[in-house]
Amino acid sequence: MDKNLILHTKNRFFILVSILLTSILYSQDIDLDKFYYSYDTKNYQKALLELTQIDTLDISNYDKATWFYYHANILSILDKQDIAYKSAKKSESLYESLDKQSDIIDAKFLILDILSHQNSLDIEIKPIIDEIYLYAIKNNDSNILQRTQFRYGHWYSRKYIRDSAFYYYQNAHDIASVSYTHLTLPTKRIV
Repeated sequence: MDKNLILHTKNRFFILVSILLTSILYSQDIDLDKFYYSYDTKNYQKALLELTQIDTLDISNYDKATWFYYHANILSILDKQDIAYKSAKKSESLYESLDKQSDIIDAKFLILDILSHQNSLDIEIKPIIDEIYLYAIKNNDSNILQRTQFRYGHWYSRKYIRDSAFYYYQNAHDIASVSYTHLTLPTKRIV
């Protein structure tokens, strides 16, 4: 065989092996089904492990915002509120940059959850509720309106202003009775 042909074949083989190894080493070994299964079955430690294996540099900004949303939610459940708050704010910021209004509202509700379950972050939650309330009124969204009324009730209850708390809890109940909605967060999925 010709020496040039052998050399050319060796070079091609080397390049092919290099490309193959590079793609294997740098490709994400992500099984989102495993993450969703762990998350949905409330195995949050495993879900967090699966989530942290996703390289956020290789996903869209929307998926990155959703990644931070899940990251914040899981950390909040695991009682790591300070880190959860930072991830929730990143999620909110990314959704805002994409002008995804309903996702921004979901992130704001997550921030409210995080702030309601901690004592170390000195951040006032009423302005966040006010923002969500204005969105609900502007968009005539009874589900979000109900959820904000419940949050106002919770806020007033924590301030020991019982009459106002009762008023807002009653509003939330009345809205739910009329619109047949409930107080659950929407399910997000990374595409």
